Amino acid sequence: GMAVGSGQIYGDDFFMQTAATDRPTLGVRSVPGGVQLRWLASAIGYQLQISTMLAPVSWIFATQIPIRVNGTNVVEVPLESPTQFYRLTK
Repeated sequence: GMAVGSGQIYGDDFFMQTAATDRPTLGVRSVPGGVQLRWLASAIGYQLQISTMLAPVSWIFATQIPIRVNGTNVVEVPLESPTQFYRLTK
């Protein structure tokens, strides 16, 4: 029951998703005792999140600070659970 005039926008309970080409790719490599995660340092504002399950969703921010190596953010995460999921969020 709300009128929105010409040239105005209104939103409620929504999210915006950009095209897949705009999002950075997260690379994963096994290292002793954990995994090494990499993404382009040019992906400004993205933060790494970790979860041990997808249902129910329970993402937490990684505590490791990325190290920049040749234009790439690098984080080594110890394996603390038999199953871990990773994502970049902005």
